[in-house]
Amino acid sequence: MRAGKVQKILGITKPTLLRKIEENFQDIEKTNSGENIFRWKHIIKLHYLKNFNKSFGKGNVISIAQNKGGVGKTSSVINLAHAFSYLGKTLVIDLDSQSNLSQSFNTYLVEKDISLSDVLDDNTLIKKAIRNVAPNLDLLPNHLKFEKWLKNDKDKKNPFILKKAIKTIKDEYSFIIIDTPPSLAFALEIGLYSSKYCIIPFQAHPFAMDGIINIIDEIKTMSKKDETGSFDLEIMGVFINNYEENILYNQIAEQVITSKKFPVFNTKIRKTVNIPQSQATKESVFDFDESAKVCNEYFDLFFEIIEKIVN
Repeated sequence: MRAGKVQKILGITKPTLLRKIEENFQDIEKTNSGENIFRWKHIIKLHYLKNFNKSFGKGNVISIAQNKGGVGKTSSVINLAHAFSYLGKTLVIDLDSQSNLSQSFNTYLVEKDISLSDVLDDNTLIKKAIRNVAPNLDLLPNHLKFEKWLKNDKDKKNPFILKKAIKTIKDEYSFIIIDTPPSLAFALEIGLYSSKYCIIPFQAHPFAMDGIINIIDEIKTMSKKDETGSFDLEIMGVFINNYEENILYNQIAEQVITSKKFPVFNTKIRKTVNIPQSQATKESVFDFDESAKVCNEYFDLFFEIIEKIVN
């Protein structure tokens, strides 16, 4: 990305941009003519320094949750996780036994490999299970054997079991992002019990509001059941995903925005071919096509999230 576009995104002059780059980065690529080439990792860090420059602390655990499938939950985790990794060391946790998140990071396990279910049985295995998948970005992968684990004495399992495992490595990460399964089941519970924040993606289809209400009601039920005082989940907000400009989408989106039943992020993530294409190549949208409009949208959503964390 060239300097002119970066200046526009950040709202700064060229001399200021060059000074900021000299102060903060040693890895800027250059063209043959000596012009700087910027990446989204540079833009995200510079935007943070310009607008916040506050400590976001350690171990900010965020669940991306929705009991309805097909809303772009996993793709949101992938792209937001990359954005988080540009600011601090980040861990993503695959809580779905289908392992779509793990596979998106090119991680394919066999049953003997250490994965999430093994960690839940023995917290000391967590560092052996975690894999580095990108600069500053790690993954706790899942495997289909998690399905068997869930069925084995489910009623005897502690809903804080994942939280206890995370506690052993929490201080090593600035951000921990959990991709939860699309159901109101025990796997979702342990993800929510582990988290400080919950973000809910939704797609503007008929009955979309029902999916949001279901997950919020589940959170309220969990809060009432908790007698330990350890469940302190904050619903950070709902964001509109796979958005299309048509009358139906506009009507449903407006219904959600004006409901006043839950916070709603200002940013909408558009439906675009860039998302499935980037997943097919095992990349974030920031790396796949840095000029795509959806990159700017994820940039805006990411900083809405950061603002809620630091303020």
